[in-house]
Amino acid sequence: MKLTESWIKQIILEELHNLAEEEQEEQPPTSGAEEPKAYPEVEVIMRLMPKINSFKKYQQLIEKVLAHNFDDEQGKLRVLKALKIQLSKSLS
Repeated sequence: MKLTESWIKQIILEELHNLAEEEQEEQPPTSGAEEPKAYPEVEVIMRLMPKINSFKKYQQLIEKVLAHNFDDEQGKLRVLKALKIQLSKSLS
């Protein structure tokens, strides 16, 4: 299977979308609950993440995700909101 830029962007966007939905639900954590299994596409990206080891690579990755053509404007807003929340947490 060949990894293409558009396929990687789609995978990242789907994961960001899922994170946004999880945050909106705001369910209290239950003790002893297992972490949900990642999608196979996300696991591929996570295996490649150690190779993204410079500012320029991270910058390019984020730019590509933000420039991705969303099919659903509401989905795009949820993804961008989730990204904003994560950035705010990281910077505080």
